[in-house]
Amino acid sequence: MYNILKEARQIRRHLHMYPEVGFELEGTACFIETYLNDIGIKTERIAGMGIIGYIAGKDKTKPVLALRSDMDACPLQEETNLDFKSKNRGFMHACGHDAHMAILLTLAKYLSEVNYVPEGSIKLIFQPAEEIGTGAKTLIAEGVLEDVEAIIGYHLWPEWESGIIQAKDGAQMAGSDKFKITLTGRGGHGAYPFKALNPINGAAEICSGINMIPGRVLKTLEYASLSIGKIKSGTIFNVIPEVAVIEGSLRTLAFENRQLILEEIKNITENIAKAYRLKSDLNFRQIAPILMNDSGLAELIRKAAQEAGQKLVKTNRPVMVSEDFAFYLQERPGTLFLIGAGQKEANTFLHNPQFDLDENAMQNAILTLAEIIKGYWLEVKGGFNHEHRTI
Repeated sequence: MYNILKEARQIRRHLHMYPEVGFELEGTACFIETYLNDIGIKTERIAGMGIIGYIAGKDKTKPVLALRSDMDACPLQEETNLDFKSKNRGFMHACGHDAHMAILLTLAKYLSEVNYVPEGSIKLIFQPAEEIGTGAKTLIAEGVLEDVEAIIGYHLWPEWESGIIQAKDGAQMAGSDKFKITLTGRGGHGAYPFKALNPINGAAEICSGINMIPGRVLKTLEYASLSIGKIKSGTIFNVIPEVAVIEGSLRTLAFENRQLILEEIKNITENIAKAYRLKSDLNFRQIAPILMNDSGLAELIRKAAQEAGQKLVKTNRPVMVSEDFAFYLQERPGTLFLIGAGQKEANTFLHNPQFDLDENAMQNAILTLAEIIKGYWLEVKGGFNHEHRTI
């Protein structure tokens, strides 16, 4: 029997030692290309560092199913004691993308080793720049979905132990927006505040107003998270500055709540700036939209997970982190599912310099993806054929 976990572990640990960020992924891209080419899968580049490979199906007229893995690491200095810790100073795979790549590569080799040919073709997508929120949009603009009917993504999740899977209908992950408010007043001497227009005063009141928005306008706090993450103004204690800058994050799980809160931030900023006679500039940037799973595909994944011996999560709630996989779902039906990967001891969350994961989760993901592939082309309108299938 082909040793799935051993193979995935070797790949993951190699990639973990050589993390790269954003679109600067030449080493990572070359590794993926070489691995796929060695098992007979031709590859092509997209968006410079993205990699595409195809597993040919029995019937080329059938729709193509895409499977996506992200590639990039985080700009963090690793603080673990792992034997395979990062060798690239200042960079670390702290979000599990090393394991995500290992899962998809090992899946491709596993299907080859057991001589399994899917009913339709599978498109493997290795995507750069997920952490900075631009990778999916760039690949979409370059046509990565043109031949794709549906797309599946996955993410290891450290809050649950291995053997737990979640594929939620509808909102799976929050949409994320960054906002930046720039207030411009008139600087002056700290001894004569009446001769100046102090933007810090306006900034303080705006922050207070923003913090009250969720409790004031939403029916439930479960569906939004609003926070101020950065305030910058001034250089010395006795000089009134000219400019103050506020930056923050909005996470939402409902489209109407997003629009409502963005409008409230705009109104608060404009009204308070006017009251303090300050000029205001407000900029919103969407990092990722709300990740909305297709319910039919989510059901297929849940059944596939159970076929693979996994358990479904008991508390089926969305999570407040965001993922640029959501941009694919604005173009094609798809689902992203979560895979328990928590360690019983010294468990840490994503984006932590001490982050690590239970590598057994990679085998769980691979077996679940194999079951998804077996079930996908048996889909019928109004449901799925849930007949037990083995490779």
